[in-house]
Amino acid sequence: MRVHNLGPHTFISEQPHSRNHEWLTSFTPAQRRQLIDEDLHARTEIAMVMASAMVFGIIIAMIAYLIAL
Repeated sequence: MRVHNLGPHTFISEQPHSRNHEWLTSFTPAQRRQLIDEDLHARTEIAMVMASAMVFGIIIAMIAYLIAL
């Protein structure tokens, strides 16, 4: 999945920036790529944590159901 828009609130900045692409000109292409990669990595890790928690909850519910029988 390739993300093309960093958005205005990707990271905390002391200088406010508008919702257009003007503020992106202060970054080099390598820096923009790094921001996108870091964002994608963080989103992937969060998705894995949430999926793991859901699977763990389902397993616990199945165990509780089997014990209750």
